[in-house]
Amino acid sequence: MGKTILLVEDQPEIRDVMQMLLRLLGYDVTVAAHGVQGLQYISQHSFDLVITDILMPVMDGNEFIKELSKIANPPPVIALAGSTSEIEPNTIVKEVACKPLTIQQIKQMLARVLPR
Repeated sequence: MGKTILLVEDQPEIRDVMQMLLRLLGYDVTVAAHGVQGLQYISQHSFDLVITDILMPVMDGNEFIKELSKIANPPPVIALAGSTSEIEPNTIVKEVACKPLTIQQIKQMLARVLPR
């Protein structure tokens, strides 16, 4: 079985494209529309990686990351935002990037955070 990724992104078009790309790269992807939904999935399944947007309704990415860091053995996080200054530092955040991303940038981040 491939590595599992939880993708937390509120914009459906970005979520769909990222999900498709990650699946084409061989990852098993679960999608959540906001941080609360992401935490629900985390409580039910284990993931090798979380990729999250920062600016989202219901629960933003920084709050989601803060809650995620409280669980035992949290997965590493790649945080995405319009500007990296929007991302609050946290030990579980292994990579930060500004959107939009190129396929090459995504592949490089995945290689660093989830070595095969």
